[in-house]
Amino acid sequence: RIEIEPKNVFWSENGDLVCIATEESFFILKYNSEAVVKAKDSRDAITEDGIEEAFDVIAELQESVRTGLWIGDCFIYTNGVNRLNYFVGGEIVTIAHLDRTMYLLGYIPRENRLYLGDKELNIVSYSLLLSVLEYQTAVMRTDFEAADQILPSIPK
Repeated sequence: RIEIEPKNVFWSENGDLVCIATEESFFILKYNSEAVVKAKDSRDAITEDGIEEAFDVIAELQESVRTGLWIGDCFIYTNGVNRLNYFVGGEIVTIAHLDRTMYLLGYIPRENRLYLGDKELNIVSYSLLLSVLEYQTAVMRTDFEAADQILPSIPK
């Protein structure tokens, strides 16, 4: 159970992961759809607070999230100290130190580019290889077979 006042909620595209951001921290949760279906069937597991087993806490991090988005199981975000980071498998990786406040606009997989903008409408892009993110995700899940299949697609 997490008792917080969320500032923002970011769902992954497949609906399995969610980031709940507060002013000073953020939580990465895994959604357990099977537990929700079972609880709906039995009706006893649904309390006034909801379904206890609906979410599993993956991580709690003491860092503010300004803007964020999911690419697969990787959460990319800008924080309060102007860093562009991503969170995958329990680890935070810094992509860039930004010289001003920037906002995530989106990611284009076929170009492997992450786009950010500022209040003056300046656009900046960073190269971020989808294959690297997929590889890191597979390694963090200890799915080494998938990691071995992805590795040849990463440029040297």
